[in-house]
Amino acid sequence: SSPAAYRLADGRLVVTAFNASLNPPSWWASVISQLNAQGINVAFVPTFLGWSAQASAFASISYGFSDWGTATPAASSAMQGDAAIAHNTYGKIYMMPVNPQQFRPKTFMYWEAGNSAAFRDAWMSSIQGGADWVQLVTWSDFSESSEVEPFTDATLSNSIGTGYYDLNAYYAAWFLTGQQPSITHDVLYYFYRRESTSAASSAQSQPDNITASSAENDIELLAFLTAPGVLQITIGGQTYTQNAPAGITSFKVPLQPGVPVFTLSRNGAEVISLQGGIQIYGEGGIPSGAQDLTYWTGSASQSGVCTLSTQP
Repeated sequence: SSPAAYRLADGRLVVTAFNASLNPPSWWASVISQLNAQGINVAFVPTFLGWSAQASAFASISYGFSDWGTATPAASSAMQGDAAIAHNTYGKIYMMPVNPQQFRPKTFMYWEAGNSAAFRDAWMSSIQGGADWVQLVTWSDFSESSEVEPFTDATLSNSIGTGYYDLNAYYAAWFLTGQQPSITHDVLYYFYRRESTSAASSAQSQPDNITASSAENDIELLAFLTAPGVLQITIGGQTYTQNAPAGITSFKVPLQPGVPVFTLSRNGAEVISLQGGIQIYGEGGIPSGAQDLTYWTGSASQSGVCTLSTQP
């Protein structure tokens, strides 16, 4: 009866399940029957770890399919055709996963998200591939660093951790309306790690290992511009420059120790200058001795820097 529960126009309650293939279709059919007996009619949209291998077996009991996805740019782009397969082969809706990043300290594993690339590529697969729904993987799973929710920790500034959350609004609007939103004001986003993937990890029993991708160590400035401008990343006494057209531009430079400063200029005048909210450490690693391979983020426009609320 919760107003937050999603129902179809015909009144069916939409239900999903993570890694649904751990139980056979017959088990799920029994659950659905029990719910029906209580007057709860269900539209089942199971989420799989590799949906195409399970689709045929689950088709008869499913309204649609979803996949948990993988937080790498290549995997995010490769998903673009999945909705068409679900539609044309099975006559089902498809819920596309959009995943910002995956770093799992508890299992010493990470996937290479390429700064904001995996997140943006997954949204574009949703938009261009005709997905019916999108599942954000995830809103708040801090244990796997996949949260879209603004994030920081007690030792760091409240002016960081907003990048994926703010960026999400643009792509969600594009997906929901079918029209790319106009860029009405300049915004700079940054995405980078506190240390390289090869930095020392003296406090850990083993270093973190990459899964199914190649490690990247870059600082990214992602610019949404109303008109052409000059982008700059300054760090370690060196300034890197790139001319950018109106629209969306990703500008990357190698990760290096220091605190980066991100700048947009036009006609020799500074429009936005934003200091990254987190220090980058060298190969000796961060002071705790435990690796932090999270992509930390932030954003700013002419009106100011986005910050996290300190209100309870």
